[in-house]
Amino acid sequence: MSRYLLNSTLILLFLLSSESVADALARKTAKANRLFKKNKLEEALKLYRDAQIESPEVPELHYNIGNVLYRKKRYQEALTEFNKALNTNNPELQQKAYYNLGNCNYRLGEQLLKMGKSESIEKFKQAIEAYKKALELNSQDMDAKYNIEFIEK
Repeated sequence: MSRYLLNSTLILLFLLSSESVADALARKTAKANRLFKKNKLEEALKLYRDAQIESPEVPELHYNIGNVLYRKKRYQEALTEFNKALNTNNPELQQKAYYNLGNCNYRLGEQLLKMGKSESIEKFKQAIEAYKKALELNSQDMDAKYNIEFIEK
């Protein structure tokens, strides 16, 4: 379920207007990416948030922050970040964000189900819809297809 979270090469930022801002942002992001890969989540999150102060609307930062929050099992917060990451013209980033939205909704559905709450069904439906949107952007995404089938069972 978390292929893009665990195995992805985190996205570095290249498309920024100011060269010095781009350099500083790229350095912070690269360092945060290394920390993320070492599972130093609090440190990575701080660096991503610091970078976000300089460039608050960069979708890749929202995506990376969403990945950290997901790993920390803060699924509702991760949902917010992945939704913000959709605000891009990059179809690959959109596809990954939709996939991870599916993962977050699935995990939230599991939590609600364990508490015996009927809202779990809605979260599972939202997960399926997110996986379908990921498939619209990449019809070869076998993990998204599998996750849809898994939830529907």
